[in-house]
Amino acid sequence: MTFLEQCIQDSMPIWQDCLESEFVQGVAHGTLPEECFKGYIVDDSLYLREYSKVFAWGILHSHDMEEIRNYYSLLSFVNESEDATSPTRPSSPPPSGRRIVLTWTACSLPLGMVRGPPSA
Repeated sequence: MTFLEQCIQDSMPIWQDCLESEFVQGVAHGTLPEECFKGYIVDDSLYLREYSKVFAWGILHSHDMEEIRNYYSLLSFVNESEDATSPTRPSSPPPSGRRIVLTWTACSLPLGMVRGPPSA
């Protein structure tokens, strides 16, 4: 068994738990309360806003046009996804309960700055 196959096999219980979660089941069966789904959309929008900063950093620190195009493609995908939710996109900072969304970027950007963009 390859390393990847082992990782997939080992993580299957986690994936199964996610699939059986109340949220996913509510989406699947159309029973998720609207406010819960709206909260998810807001959280996802906040996450993607911060996630896009990582790709923007990659563009800024790219070594050639191919790297720039790759990061731009990823950034464009995030931007297009965000346009689909623009009516619900928050324009103000997240409420204190949602600040966990920002943690990923707070960790990822400094890590990228230390390591630099991936080399080809």
